[in-house]
Amino acid sequence: MSSVQTSRAIMQQQQPEQPSPEEEKLTSELANDRPTIDAAVKSFVSLVSARSLTATATDATTTSVLLGIVNNSANNESTNNHPATTQQQVLQLARAILKAVNSFQFSLQDTMAATMAEKPSLSVEKKQQLIELGVTARLWNGLVQSEQKPSRFLGRRALKLAWPTMDVASSSFPPAQAVENPVDVAIRERQLQWLQEFETLLFRDVQKLPANIQEEDDDSALLWSPDKGAAELSKRRQRRKLAAQERGSSTPS
Repeated sequence: MSSVQTSRAIMQQQQPEQPSPEEEKLTSELANDRPTIDAAVKSFVSLVSARSLTATATDATTTSVLLGIVNNSANNESTNNHPATTQQQVLQLARAILKAVNSFQFSLQDTMAATMAEKPSLSVEKKQQLIELGVTARLWNGLVQSEQKPSRFLGRRALKLAWPTMDVASSSFPPAQAVENPVDVAIRERQLQWLQEFETLLFRDVQKLPANIQEEDDDSALLWSPDKGAAELSKRRQRRKLAAQERGSSTPS
């Protein structure tokens, strides 16, 4: 069964009466919203891991040259272990995010939001927001109640509505005062920083492409763009190519 078919079946269970054409349209859009939350979280793990590997390699090379221990096997072993530790930490965070996503349910009030849209005093924009919240809440809750994982069916559009009340940090991490080991404290702070970065990328608007080649990197496109970041990566490669050409042209002969 496709994502759209599954979503429609869930909505029929949650809303026995015939959904309006607008609700039908929203259900299809939510079911077709790609990348899924699962895919975006995996991309975030790759992003952080790649960044850590690059930083570790650079730091290790600089330190080895300065200390004159390029061939020191103990140093090499330590360097090789560090990226794995970082990857393990970000994987722990990824599991925490997905666990929070797949156990979260919208409030009853949210599932009834569409009925509030019937108030004549509301603006058209507010009515649309309430209808979307109601459809998203019923679809999301229906997936959870049917033992399906929202992270596999839904994408950014649904997650942006759920995230503000999901509170991943409180549900996944012990209070700061409960952590005593300095290493654990550092890991906790690092994971919370990554969690904040994930949230920032979730709510940041993906730059419209084709983007100016001089614009700063848009990591949100690596997570949430429908092309899975292909255009963003191409932009970065092109910018590096232009930078290399400029350096070459400025080098004295």
